[in-house]
Amino acid sequence: MAGPFGIVVRGWASDADTRGPITVTVTVDGRPADVLADQAGPGGRTGAFRTARLTGPGNHEVCAVARDVGGGADVPLGCRSVTVEAATVGRLGLQTF
Repeated sequence: MAGPFGIVVRGWASDADTRGPITVTVTVDGRPADVLADQAGPGGRTGAFRTARLTGPGNHEVCAVARDVGGGADVPLGCRSVTVEAATVGRLGLQTF
C-alpha cells in the first residue's frame, strides 16, 4: 500500500521448523530491511508482519523473502511495483503502526 510519504508492506510467513516467529526481508528498490513476522496472523497464529518504508515519489519495486529456520531454503513471497504520489507541500501525514 502506498501513501504520500512511503510504502506500507504487510503479509504473513511461517516455517514448519519452528513455532516461533521468523524473519522476513523486505526490499524496496534493492535496499533490504528485516522485519519479524511476530504479529497475530490467519487463524490467530503468529506470523503476520508489517513495516513502513519512507520513499520519495515515483515507481518503486517492493519484494519480500521469508527466511528459513533450520533445514531448507528461503522462500520468495513475491515482488510488486508500487507508485508513490508526490506529497502536497505543507501536508502532514500520520499513521500508527
